[in-house]
Amino acid sequence: MKSDEGMPSAVSQDWDEFFKQHASDEPTEVLVQGQPWGALEEMRLGKKLAPGLAFSLPEDINSELYMVCRILHYTILYYTIHIFLFNYFPPH
Repeated sequence: MKSDEGMPSAVSQDWDEFFKQHASDEPTEVLVQGQPWGALEEMRLGKKLAPGLAFSLPEDINSELYMVCRILHYTILYYTIHIFLFNYFPPH
Protein backbone atom coordinates (compact mmCIF):
# COMPACT_ATOMS: atom_id res chain seq x y z
CA MET A 1 0.00 0.00 0.00
CA LYS A 2 2.86 2.36 0.67
CA SER A 3 4.83 1.71 -2.50
CA ASP A 4 4.25 3.56 -5.76
CA GLU A 5 3.76 0.18 -7.44
CA GLY A 6 1.17 -1.07 -4.95
CA MET A 7 -2.58 -0.88 -5.06
CA PRO A 8 -3.96 2.66 -4.89
CA SER A 9 -5.46 3.37 -1.47
CA ALA A 10 -8.69 4.52 -3.14
CA VAL A 11 -9.27 0.94 -4.30
CA SER A 12 -8.93 -0.52 -0.81
CA GLN A 13 -11.11 2.28 0.57
CA ASP A 14 -13.78 1.35 -1.98
CA TRP A 15 -13.55 -2.28 -0.85
CA ASP A 16 -13.79 -1.28 2.81
CA GLU A 17 -16.88 0.82 2.09
CA PHE A 18 -18.49 -2.02 0.13
CA PHE A 19 -17.90 -4.54 2.92
CA LYS A 20 -19.13 -2.12 5.60
CA GLN A 21 -22.39 -1.72 3.68
CA HIS A 22 -22.85 -5.50 3.45
CA ALA A 23 -21.43 -6.60 6.81
CA SER A 24 -24.84 -7.37 8.29
CA ASP A 25 -26.34 -9.08 5.21
CA GLU A 26 -27.53 -12.58 6.00
CA PRO A 27 -25.85 -15.25 3.88
CA THR A 28 -28.10 -16.68 1.19
CA GLU A 29 -25.99 -19.75 0.45
CA VAL A 30 -23.32 -21.62 2.39
CA LEU A 31 -20.62 -22.80 0.00
CA VAL A 32 -18.44 -24.60 2.54
CA GLN A 33 -19.28 -25.69 6.08
CA GLY A 34 -16.14 -25.19 8.13
CA GLN A 35 -15.24 -26.22 11.65
CA PRO A 36 -17.71 -25.20 14.38
CA TRP A 37 -15.41 -22.80 16.29
CA GLY A 38 -17.62 -19.78 15.57
CA ALA A 39 -20.70 -21.61 16.83
CA LEU A 40 -18.87 -22.59 20.01
CA GLU A 41 -17.77 -19.01 20.58
CA GLU A 42 -21.33 -17.77 20.08
CA MET A 43 -22.54 -20.38 22.57
CA ARG A 44 -19.90 -19.24 25.04
CA LEU A 45 -20.78 -15.55 24.62
CA GLY A 46 -24.53 -16.11 24.49
CA LYS A 47 -24.87 -13.86 21.42
CA LYS A 48 -24.01 -13.70 17.73
CA LEU A 49 -20.49 -12.58 16.85
CA ALA A 50 -21.77 -10.43 13.98
CA PRO A 51 -25.11 -10.08 12.20
CA GLY A 52 -23.79 -11.22 8.80
CA LEU A 53 -22.11 -14.39 10.06
CA ALA A 54 -23.88 -17.74 10.24
CA PHE A 55 -22.20 -20.36 12.41
CA SER A 56 -23.65 -23.74 13.20
CA LEU A 57 -22.90 -27.00 14.92
CA PRO A 58 -23.00 -30.26 12.98
CA GLU A 59 -26.60 -31.20 12.19
CA ASP A 60 -26.24 -34.85 13.21
CA ILE A 61 -26.38 -34.76 17.01
CA ASN A 62 -25.07 -38.32 17.11
CA SER A 63 -21.92 -37.47 15.17
CA GLU A 64 -18.54 -37.55 16.85
CA LEU A 65 -17.86 -33.93 15.85
CA TYR A 66 -21.10 -32.79 17.51
CA MET A 67 -20.19 -34.59 20.72
CA VAL A 68 -16.70 -33.07 20.70
CA CYS A 69 -18.23 -29.62 20.23
CA ARG A 70 -20.56 -30.09 23.18
CA ILE A 71 -17.71 -31.33 25.38
CA LEU A 72 -15.56 -28.35 24.34
CA HIS A 73 -18.45 -25.98 25.02
CA TYR A 74 -18.97 -27.25 28.55
CA THR A 75 -15.21 -27.41 29.22
CA ILE A 76 -14.80 -23.78 28.13
CA LEU A 77 -17.81 -22.78 30.21
CA TYR A 78 -16.42 -24.67 33.23
CA TYR A 79 -13.03 -22.94 33.01
CA THR A 80 -14.58 -19.53 32.36
CA ILE A 81 -16.64 -19.84 35.54
CA HIS A 82 -13.63 -21.02 37.54
CA ILE A 83 -11.44 -18.18 36.28
CA PHE A 84 -14.18 -15.69 37.15
CA LEU A 85 -14.60 -17.13 40.64
CA PHE A 86 -10.85 -17.27 41.25
CA ASN A 87 -10.41 -13.62 40.17
CA TYR A 88 -13.29 -12.26 42.24
CA PHE A 89 -13.16 -14.66 45.16
CA PRO A 90 -9.51 -15.67 45.56
CA PRO A 91 -8.69 -18.44 48.00
CA HIS A 92 -7.45 -17.23 51.37
